[in-house]
Formats: sequence, structure tokens, C-alpha cells
Amino acid sequence: MSTLLLDQENEAASIIERNGLISSKDETDDSDHFQPIQDLEKTIREYTSDLPLGKAIYLLLNIHGHVFDKAVISIKEATSPEILIKMSESPTIRAILSIEHYLNPDDIKTLFKHVFDPLKEKILKRQPSEPAMRLISYFIIHSIYKKQIQRFFAEELLESDRKTQLAIVLVLQFLYRQYIASSNNYQDIIPLFLPPLTRIIEGNSQTPTLLACSAYELASHYCQYALVHRVRDDRTNEGSASKIVELDAAYNSNHPIDQVVWQTIENLLTGIEKWHASKTQVEIITYEVLHTFLSFSKSCNSDKDATCDWHQILTYLTPKTILSEKPLALKKQKSILADENTSPMIHIILLALLQKGRWNEIYGLQHGTIVLSTDEEENKLLLTKDYEAMLKTSIPKTQSWIAQLSICLPDLFPMENIENEDLLQAVLDQVPDESTETMMRLLPLIMKRAEPSICYLLFHISQQDERAKFAYLLLTHLITHCKSNQIM
Repeated sequence: MSTLLLDQENEAASIIERNGLISSKDETDDSDHFQPIQDLEKTIREYTSDLPLGKAIYLLLNIHGHVFDKAVISIKEATSPEILIKMSESPTIRAILSIEHYLNPDDIKTLFKHVFDPLKEKILKRQPSEPAMRLISYFIIHSIYKKQIQRFFAEELLESDRKTQLAIVLVLQFLYRQYIASSNNYQDIIPLFLPPLTRIIEGNSQTPTLLACSAYELASHYCQYALVHRVRDDRTNEGSASKIVELDAAYNSNHPIDQVVWQTIENLLTGIEKWHASKTQVEIITYEVLHTFLSFSKSCNSDKDATCDWHQILTYLTPKTILSEKPLALKKQKSILADENTSPMIHIILLALLQKGRWNEIYGLQHGTIVLSTDEEENKLLLTKDYEAMLKTSIPKTQSWIAQLSICLPDLFPMENIENEDLLQAVLDQVPDESTETMMRLLPLIMKRAEPSICYLLFHISQQDERAKFAYLLLTHLITHCKSNQIM
């Protein structure tokens, strides 16, 4: 700091004069006044010289968070000469800048390890040290060496032992919660940290360890942040409760961050599917359609609706909800269903993945007599509305999934609502059994689109393929139980 003092001597003297600490030159011609000035300069040097590294770290670990944050704001707002006064007034500012001065861009990795390594154990405690994480966070986003320090942590995530990786992930989680989430100035961090976080998740794809789950959650938050900051909230002040979202002109489908984000989402989806151990047929086919929807979203990269949908998916598809044996709470289910910014298909996808077999119990083919709670009744009505709306959408390659839902859960997703010819054929192709009960359930569906349905069944019979027997039995039931004028 002594160099700074010499370089800015005249400016510093002016500030000191303005603060009334010394007299002006006109008033100090007398040589008797030189000694007090020299004493003052000596005092300033003492109070603005760098603290030893250990002492600086110790001081910063023992102050309140608001004191630290206030010091950071002062550092950012102060000019070079003003910082001298602030250092003399604030031990916190002096400690922060002492660590800054300890670092050297020519050997940032080695020197910053001297700062980070003593703090790792404090971060890895059952209750991680917030002062330690706050201190490291400063150097990631505010230090004059922040770019080098960000690269240092990205490399450490790839190369270090698991304990160091976990400590870094915990710091980055704290940084996101405390500073990044509420700001729109950190898009440049996203593409730097997503690849190493993805590598950690892939390395633990078979077992959801604490490190893997923490890395997943952080990568998911980063993706949500990137998606949210691709759009601009143009909410009007006219009392409208609806949220109008428009694409930010700064982003487009060719923006490099999009490729990193979409690839990360794909990796997150693959990882969480492996962790979802006890999957029923409903969950299995829903993951398939979610992968299909991801491909669709990539191809429609500028679609604001897809952006909102994936933000919602990442909000609820977490290690905690997937690893839990209990279905998602009914109030949270209702919250998903009530979200007007998310498409009906995403409502159903999320609830299908998080219902943990409950739908089979109350809506499946073999369910017994079950009295639904009031919340379940309300959610059922909302799900049925979403199903009807979803039948009118045109997202490709989803017919098979919708058909499976109506086959597996007819009480929740009634077949009789289906009118689309392709979807009707998908149902006929996937019905798994040839029981009389199944045939009778299909008749109303056939009667709604009699001509194309009968032609389709006759085609299978003429081809003598694997669905020929089913087609013959269904036609037989149709002739037996329906009047000719109804069929014609």
C-alpha cells in the first residue's frame, strides 16, 4: 500500500486537508509545524500498511456479514486516494486489501491456495462457516484478480480431491444464494463452472453422493439463472397479474451460453433419471418424453415458453424430490398446476415423475375403492383440464406418451377425450391386453372416429402383423355391441 501512498501523495494530502486533519500550506510555513505533519504521515502509513495474511484472515472471520458487505461496497465506490482514508478508518477494508496485495498475478494459483486452504475445513463443517465462504466469494466476484481466481476454482473442480471439490461447491452455492441470484451481472460465470460441475455429476452417476447432489443443485441453479436472464420481464403497471415475458435482445439462439446450458440440462436429466431407482411404467415413459421435449426446446431455442418450462422443471426436479420415497406434497402439486407461465404438458410431466406410484393406487387399472381427499379431488380436476389442453398441442413425438397415460390411468386421463387421429392410432397400437374389459373401454373411442379407426384395424388384419389378433377381437366387439347405424 506504500507505493499507492507515494503515487497519490498530492491527492491524499488534499483529502486529508478537506477532512481537517492538517492545515493548508499557507498555514504551515512555520518549520515548527513540520513535525506534526510527519507524525501524521507516519500514523497514516501505520494504519494503511498491509496486515500479515494470517492476521487479515483471522480478522475477517470474526466480523458480521453486514460489516463485511459494507466494506466491500466502500472499496468498490472509493477512488485510489480515498481508499487510504477508508483503510485507516476501517480494519475490515484494510484486511481485505491486505489479502489483495498479498496475491500476485504471476503466481495466483499458489498464493491463493494460501488463502483458501486454511478455510476449507471451516467450510466443510456440519455448519459451514459463512464468514469463510463470504471471504472467498469476495475474491471470486470482486477481486482485481477475479478472472484468474474463477479459473483457479474451475480447474480445482476438475483436478482436486473430493473434499476440495465439495468445499468449492459449497462456496459457489453460498455465492449464488447471497449475491448472484439477486443480480443480473454474472452471466459470464455460468459457462465457466457448468462443465466441471457436469463432470462431477457424471463421475457419480450411479450413486447420488453429497458431492454429486450438491453439484447437481448448483448446476441446476446456474441453468435457471441463465434461462431467466435470457428474458426480460415487461410486466406492466396496469394492475395485470399476468407475467409478460419477452426475449432479451442481448441473447439469441446463437449465443454461446445457450449451448452450454442446454448440454448441461441434458446431462442433469440423464443423471437424475439414473438416481430415480424405483420407477413405474408411468415414470419411465415420462422421462422419455422429457428427453423429447428437451430436443424440441433446443430446436426452438428462442421460444420464451420453453424457457419458462425448463425453469419450472429444474425447480422441482431435484435430488431431494427424486430420492424421496414420498410423493410431492399436495400443496406443491397444486402450486405447479396453478402456474400459468408453464405449459399443461410440463404440469403433467412433473407430477408424473414425482407421484411415486400414488397415481397407480388411486387412478390405475387395478385400483380399489379409494376416497380421495379434498386436495386430491381438486388436483384431479386441474390435471384433467391440463390433459384436455395438452391434447390440443402439437409437440412432435409425444403421442405415444399421451396414449400410455390414457391406457395406464384411464380415471385420470380419459380416453374418450381423444379426438386426434394419430393419437387414437397410438392408443390402438399400445393397448397391452385383449381382455373384454379393455375392448369395452375402447369402443367409445372407436365410435368417435369410426371410419379411420375401422380402416386402421382392417389394415392390421390384412397385414397379419403383431396387432392383427387384437384388431380382429376389437372389430368383433364393435360389431357385437354396437348397432350398424352407429358404426356407419
